[in-house]
This record gives sequence, structure tokens and C-alpha cells, in this order.
Amino acid sequence: PVYQEIQGAFSISAIFAVIIAVSEFISRKFNPSPEFTRKFVHMNGGIACLFFPFFVKSQFTVLALAALFSMLFYLGGKMKFLKCLHGVERKTRGSEYYPFAIWALFFLSFDRLWLYFTSALVLTAADACAALIGEKYGSIRYKVGDSYKSLEGSLFFWIISFLAIQIPMLLLSGLPKETCILSALLVSFLMTCTEAVSVRGTDNIFVPVL
Repeated sequence: PVYQEIQGAFSISAIFAVIIAVSEFISRKFNPSPEFTRKFVHMNGGIACLFFPFFVKSQFTVLALAALFSMLFYLGGKMKFLKCLHGVERKTRGSEYYPFAIWALFFLSFDRLWLYFTSALVLTAADACAALIGEKYGSIRYKVGDSYKSLEGSLFFWIISFLAIQIPMLLLSGLPKETCILSALLVSFLMTCTEAVSVRGTDNIFVPVL
């Protein structure tokens, strides 16, 4: 029913708004690392996105929300009212790509919950954790375009993405255990390589879709 679809969209939007508001408050009140507040929104927003299949049914609802929040993030950068997302020094459009990546996953998964969960968790957990680990502990750095990444961050991305793919497959897909493990190993390696060469936030599109 239309009413339930609107109610679900409003609920998810309210959760996103609270996450952004809390992150903005933390950013302005405590002045933490810009990468921390950016990934705070990234990770918690991604966790909220896991509820999309339970709250809404239409891909067009998700697309409308993606366009709305992508525009909000774009304007936040232009008008400088979202410090939590745009405080990092590197040039990136990742925040604007992120909502459309979620829509693409919702559309491509075709109600296969395990496929949506694996992709969303990689986008949510692996990318955020890798960025924070790389910033704090990364000592072996390499340059891609005008950005710097670290071997430690890439290694951590591989570990988290392997777990993020394997666990939902084992629990939700019904596929043989060996298939889940080998698929997770292969795909997580491919995604790590993709993330390593992606610049300016394009990994937010390429990695989860891959």
C-alpha cells in the first residue's frame, strides 16, 4: 500500500536526519578528525540502509530518497553547512555517490536479501574501517591520482569485506559452505583492488556494485 511505502520512506529519512544531525553536532562541538565524522555518517547511514528491504518495496522510493540526500550532501559542500561530511582535505564526491550506490544495490539485488546485505555491508563497514585504520596506522602509503592510500588500510578493507560477504551468504543464501567461502575470498580480493585504484569517492559506486 502507498501509505506503508510513504511511512517507510519517512522512517528511514528520519533516521538518516538524526545520524547527520548527531555527526554535525560532534563535528562542531568536539572538533574530531574530519575523517572520523565523515565515516561516522558513512557507517551509521549504511547500517540504517540495511533496513530498506523491510521498510520499502519500490526501487523508485529508494531512488527518490537517494536523489534527495545526494542533493543535500552536494549543497552541504557548496554552502558549507555540513562540516561533518566536507571537512576532509582531499577532493571527493563520495558523499553524493553513496545514496545512489544504495539505490543501485537495492535495484540489482532483486529481493535477494543476502546479496543486498553483502554489498551494503562492504560499502558501510569495509570502506569506513579501512579509511580510519589507514589514517591512524597507515605507514606504507601509495599514491593514486591526487590521493594517498595505505597498504594497511587496503589489507583491513580486504579482511572486513571478506567477512561482510561470507557471513550473510552463509546465513541467508542457502549456498554450499565451500561456495560461500571461495566466493567471498575471490570477490573481496577484486573489490580491494578496485578500491585501491578508485579516486575522488568513486569507490562508493564501483565497489558495492562489483
